[in-house]
Formats: sequence, structure tokens, C-alpha cells
Amino acid sequence: MDKYSRLILALVFVGLVIVRLIRYLQIATGRRRISAIPSTSMAIPNQPVPASVDLTPTLPPAVPGGVVRFGLGAIAGVVSWIMGNALLWTALFGFQYPDSIPVFWRLFVGVFVNFYLIRLSGYVAKRVTARTDTPRAAGNPFD
Repeated sequence: MDKYSRLILALVFVGLVIVRLIRYLQIATGRRRISAIPSTSMAIPNQPVPASVDLTPTLPPAVPGGVVRFGLGAIAGVVSWIMGNALLWTALFGFQYPDSIPVFWRLFVGVFVNFYLIRLSGYVAKRVTARTDTPRAAGNPFD
């Protein structure tokens, strides 16, 4: 295989890994549907709803700055993940010294280091969100 065929194959491999990772994350975080047919295959008698039950939807109490806190944490997590990936892939493919290492093993290391980067970016997002939760001391110029 020539150089461009290997590069295309490597990019396809990385693309498939990313697609499968996203798919597995969606499956892992999704809720399963409850079967519509009861396991006894018998008719369930209709039970009337008691009159004292209030069926109006209610909103959760408003948290001041809740969306802003989540947004700052999410932005910090994404930025830390992108910066980590930039450093990782530059180290793996940007310098001349790893040319003795086959492309497959560099891709292998890159994908598995990404699992740690995802955890690290989640930690960064939690820390930024927790930092915005703490009340600030009045008049402190360092906060």
C-alpha cells in the first residue's frame, strides 16, 4: 500500500472507532422502553384515577445561574478535551521520531488515551461548575 492508501485506511479506522464510541455511549445512557404487552397476556382492568391527584405539570425550582454554570463547565470540558487531543495527536503524528512505530499502534494509543481525556474533561467540567457554585467573599480581588 502506498502512503495515501494507508492514511485513508487509518482515517476510516479512526472514524469507525468514533462512530462506534458515540453509539455505545448513546446506548449506555439511553433508557429502555417498557414492553407494552404485559407478560401475562391478560387484559389489565382499567383503574380510575383518584380525583385528589393533581395532574398539572410543575417546573423544578429555578436555580440562579444554573444554565450559565452548566455552560461554563461544558465549555471548559470541551476545551480541555480538544487541547488534550491536539497535544496527543501532534505528539503521535507531528514529530519525526515516531516514524519507526507503525501507524496502527500510534492510532491504538491515541484512541485509548482518549478514554482518559474524556474522563479528565468531565472532571474539569465538574470542577468549573463547583467553583461557580461556591459563594464569593465580598471584596476579595483574587476570586
